[in-house]
Amino acid sequence: MKIKTISLAICGLLFSFSATAKMYKWVDENGATQYSSTPPVGADVQVIKPPPKVDSESAQKQLNSLKELQKSDTEAQSAAKEEKIKADQEVKEKKKTCASAKKNLESYNVGQGTRLYKTESGEYIRYNQEQIDEKTKANQKIVRENCN
Repeated sequence: MKIKTISLAICGLLFSFSATAKMYKWVDENGATQYSSTPPVGADVQVIKPPPKVDSESAQKQLNSLKELQKSDTEAQSAAKEEKIKADQEVKEKKKTCASAKKNLESYNVGQGTRLYKTESGEYIRYNQEQIDEKTKANQKIVRENCN
Protein backbone atom coordinates (compact mmCIF):
# COMPACT_ATOMS: atom_id res chain seq x y z
CA MET A 1 0.00 0.00 0.00
CA LYS A 2 2.84 2.36 0.88
CA ILE A 3 4.60 1.69 -2.42
CA LYS A 4 1.43 2.49 -4.34
CA THR A 5 1.07 5.81 -2.54
CA ILE A 6 4.70 6.76 -3.14
CA SER A 7 4.54 5.84 -6.84
CA LEU A 8 1.33 7.90 -7.27
CA ALA A 9 3.02 10.85 -5.58
CA ILE A 10 6.04 10.58 -7.89
CA CYS A 11 3.79 10.37 -10.98
CA GLY A 12 1.87 13.42 -9.78
CA LEU A 13 5.10 15.37 -9.35
CA LEU A 14 6.33 14.38 -12.79
CA PHE A 15 3.07 15.45 -14.44
CA SER A 16 3.01 18.73 -12.56
CA PHE A 17 6.56 19.51 -13.70
CA SER A 18 5.75 18.70 -17.31
CA ALA A 19 2.60 20.84 -17.18
CA THR A 20 4.66 23.89 -16.19
CA ALA A 21 7.61 23.10 -18.46
CA LYS A 22 8.79 25.82 -20.77
CA MET A 23 8.75 25.46 -24.53
CA TYR A 24 11.60 26.70 -26.68
CA LYS A 25 11.83 27.74 -30.30
CA TRP A 26 14.97 28.14 -32.40
CA VAL A 27 16.25 27.90 -35.94
CA ASP A 28 18.76 25.12 -36.55
CA GLU A 29 21.85 25.22 -38.78
CA ASN A 30 19.71 24.12 -41.81
CA GLY A 31 17.31 27.04 -41.37
CA ALA A 32 14.42 24.89 -40.07
CA THR A 33 12.42 26.12 -37.08
CA GLN A 34 12.54 23.69 -34.18
CA TYR A 35 10.42 23.39 -31.03
CA SER A 36 11.35 21.50 -27.86
CA SER A 37 10.93 21.43 -24.09
CA THR A 38 14.73 21.45 -23.72
CA PRO A 39 16.82 24.20 -25.30
CA PRO A 40 19.82 23.25 -27.44
CA VAL A 41 23.29 24.30 -26.38
CA GLY A 42 24.69 27.34 -28.16
CA ALA A 43 21.56 28.28 -30.15
CA ASP A 44 19.64 31.55 -30.11
CA VAL A 45 16.54 30.34 -28.26
CA GLN A 46 13.17 32.02 -27.85
CA VAL A 47 11.01 30.99 -24.87
CA ILE A 48 7.41 30.37 -25.94
CA LYS A 49 4.90 31.46 -23.36
CA PRO A 50 1.92 29.16 -22.85
CA PRO A 51 -1.44 30.55 -23.85
CA PRO A 52 -3.40 32.23 -21.08
CA LYS A 53 -5.87 30.13 -19.15
CA VAL A 54 -9.39 30.29 -20.50
CA ASP A 55 -12.18 31.30 -18.17
CA SER A 56 -14.81 28.80 -19.28
CA GLU A 57 -17.69 30.82 -17.86
CA SER A 58 -16.80 34.00 -19.73
CA ALA A 59 -16.01 31.97 -22.86
CA GLN A 60 -19.46 30.37 -22.68
CA LYS A 61 -21.07 33.81 -22.25
CA GLN A 62 -19.16 35.10 -25.27
CA LEU A 63 -20.18 32.05 -27.30
CA ASN A 64 -23.83 32.51 -26.33
CA SER A 65 -23.62 36.19 -27.25
CA LEU A 66 -22.16 35.33 -30.66
CA LYS A 67 -24.88 32.71 -31.22
CA GLU A 68 -27.58 35.30 -30.41
CA LEU A 69 -25.95 37.79 -32.79
CA GLN A 70 -25.83 35.18 -35.53
CA LYS A 71 -29.47 34.26 -34.90
CA SER A 72 -30.60 37.88 -35.12
CA ASP A 73 -28.55 38.37 -38.31
CA THR A 74 -30.13 35.27 -39.84
CA GLU A 75 -33.61 36.49 -38.88
CA ALA A 76 -32.88 39.93 -40.35
CA GLN A 77 -31.66 38.35 -43.59
CA SER A 78 -34.78 36.19 -43.78
CA ALA A 79 -37.02 39.20 -43.19
CA ALA A 80 -35.19 41.20 -45.86
CA LYS A 81 -35.51 38.30 -48.30
CA GLU A 82 -39.24 38.01 -47.60
CA GLU A 83 -39.67 41.77 -48.08
CA LYS A 84 -37.86 41.58 -51.43
CA ILE A 85 -40.04 38.69 -52.56
CA LYS A 86 -43.14 40.63 -51.53
CA ALA A 87 -41.93 43.77 -53.32
CA ASP A 88 -41.16 41.76 -56.46
CA GLN A 89 -44.65 40.23 -56.36
CA GLU A 90 -46.18 43.70 -55.99
CA VAL A 91 -44.21 44.92 -59.02
CA LYS A 92 -45.41 41.92 -61.05
CA GLU A 93 -48.99 42.52 -59.97
CA LYS A 94 -48.74 46.22 -60.89
CA LYS A 95 -47.38 45.32 -64.33
CA LYS A 96 -50.19 42.84 -64.83
CA THR A 97 -52.82 45.41 -63.71
CA CYS A 98 -51.21 48.03 -65.95
CA ALA A 99 -51.29 45.76 -69.01
CA SER A 100 -54.93 44.85 -68.33
CA ALA A 101 -55.97 48.51 -67.93
CA LYS A 102 -54.16 49.50 -71.15
CA LYS A 103 -55.85 46.66 -73.01
CA ASN A 104 -59.23 47.78 -71.65
CA LEU A 105 -58.58 51.39 -72.71
CA GLU A 106 -57.68 50.21 -76.19
CA SER A 107 -60.86 48.15 -76.43
CA TYR A 108 -63.03 51.09 -75.29
CA ASN A 109 -61.51 53.34 -77.96
CA VAL A 110 -61.93 50.85 -80.82
CA GLY A 111 -65.44 50.44 -82.18
CA GLN A 112 -67.21 52.44 -79.50
CA GLY A 113 -70.80 51.33 -79.09
CA THR A 114 -70.53 48.35 -81.44
CA ARG A 115 -68.38 46.04 -79.37
CA LEU A 116 -69.71 43.49 -76.89
CA TYR A 117 -68.19 43.28 -73.42
CA LYS A 118 -68.27 40.25 -71.17
CA THR A 119 -69.48 40.92 -67.61
CA GLU A 120 -68.28 39.13 -64.47
CA SER A 121 -71.35 36.89 -64.60
CA GLY A 122 -70.43 35.79 -68.14
CA GLU A 123 -73.11 37.79 -70.00
CA TYR A 124 -72.28 39.89 -73.03
CA ILE A 125 -73.49 43.48 -73.10
CA ARG A 126 -72.98 46.57 -75.20
CA TYR A 127 -71.93 49.71 -73.24
CA ASN A 128 -73.47 53.06 -74.10
CA GLN A 129 -71.24 56.14 -74.50
CA GLU A 130 -71.67 57.22 -70.89
CA GLN A 131 -70.59 53.77 -69.63
CA ILE A 132 -67.61 53.75 -72.01
CA ASP A 133 -66.53 57.20 -70.75
CA GLU A 134 -66.88 56.03 -67.15
CA LYS A 135 -64.87 52.84 -67.80
CA THR A 136 -62.25 54.85 -69.74
CA LYS A 137 -61.73 57.24 -66.81
CA ALA A 138 -61.50 54.37 -64.33
CA ASN A 139 -58.89 52.57 -66.47
CA GLN A 140 -56.93 55.79 -67.05
CA LYS A 141 -56.71 56.14 -63.26
CA ILE A 142 -55.48 52.54 -63.00
CA VAL A 143 -52.86 53.24 -65.68
CA ARG A 144 -51.64 56.36 -63.80
CA GLU A 145 -51.36 54.41 -60.54
CA ASN A 146 -49.73 51.26 -61.93
CA CYS A 147 -47.85 52.15 -65.12
CA ASN A 148 -44.92 54.28 -64.05
